[in-house]
Amino acid sequence: MRKTMLIALGVLAPQIASASNGAGQRTPPIYPLAACIAEVDRSVDPVFHLDIGLPREDFMVSDDEPEDSRRFQFFLVCEDIHPELQDLPNWVTVAEAEDALARGNIEAMPEDEDILERRDDLLDCVFPMNASEQRIPITCDATQAGLDFDTSNIPAGNYVVRGYTYEPPLNLWSERRGVVRVSDDVDAAPPTVGLRTPSLDGVQLRPGSPFPIRGCAAGTSDVVLQWASLISLGGDDDDAAWQTLATISQPGSFEIDFDPPPDAVGQPLLIRGVADPQTAAPWIDHAEGTFLVFGDGGSSDDPFGEPVEICGFFDPTVEPEMPATTGGDTGGELTDTDGATEGGSQNSDRAGCACTSRGRGAPDGRQAGWLFLGLLGALRRRRRRP
Repeated sequence: MRKTMLIALGVLAPQIASASNGAGQRTPPIYPLAACIAEVDRSVDPVFHLDIGLPREDFMVSDDEPEDSRRFQFFLVCEDIHPELQDLPNWVTVAEAEDALARGNIEAMPEDEDILERRDDLLDCVFPMNASEQRIPITCDATQAGLDFDTSNIPAGNYVVRGYTYEPPLNLWSERRGVVRVSDDVDAAPPTVGLRTPSLDGVQLRPGSPFPIRGCAAGTSDVVLQWASLISLGGDDDDAAWQTLATISQPGSFEIDFDPPPDAVGQPLLIRGVADPQTAAPWIDHAEGTFLVFGDGGSSDDPFGEPVEICGFFDPTVEPEMPATTGGDTGGELTDTDGATEGGSQNSDRAGCACTSRGRGAPDGRQAGWLFLGLLGALRRRRRRP
């Protein structure tokens, strides 16, 4: 049911006019702690509810912005492509790109491949949860109720949520950790794995000092966890560059310790989980963000806390509600392979479990480490053309 999106999801950034709204900070939504696999059994209820939080309110529109700027739109996407490898188009509609051109925000009309509305290859994979004319203001009042989306008219399958902050000319896509599994019968739902590990962005990792990788598997007894260097990937999602760190043998929640090998020092690493890797179209879920590996003999960073949510919408100390059991044996086993760290555990007898973790935001002291990634500009986002 899924369309393989191993094609370009993004192109060159718009040519920004000097008098435009520029490259100021865009406000992403915060996604409150939730189940790493959200089950939507349409035989019971086809509606998926998305909770939305804010790091700040942002509604002061500048003179050269459209009146409906600084608003949120949300999408279900049928593949989880890491943003370090591929991006979704900067523009959702042709009309909005034309408006930006007329306002002088951009100097030229974007190519068709950077406008979602003109991407025929994405029509059966990227589904808006709210229409462009129904975008949500970035205020506590507007986001408090969250968003309900009726999945009745999309194919059954696995999805990830992507948020879109509309603020031309540089609009922003943001990630939500976890998977939305849509089915007409939960017993026949597709195999999936969802990584709920703390965000890797800004995390400094050191060999000999492991970092926890957390997540859930459902509907399958065959899941592998893998890592790859962004340098080895070369901006492309090359399967040959991924190395297996562990195999999950039962559905349910898992937590393992990842200890990078010494030859990974100086490299930014990505983590992914692959459900049913032997099939023609396995489900792949990436951990949010990128590790940076150092070799100075210190300790790896602890998992970061969740970002501050200014509306008081959720309490980060409260565990998310466990969803319904989706089958599988009680308990589970974790098989270490290719240097995986011993001591990993599976701590739930539920598939579709609500794995809890704390993770986003990097202290200021880690910013210097990310200067390293600036050297990778020639490698990042080497997008494939359709």
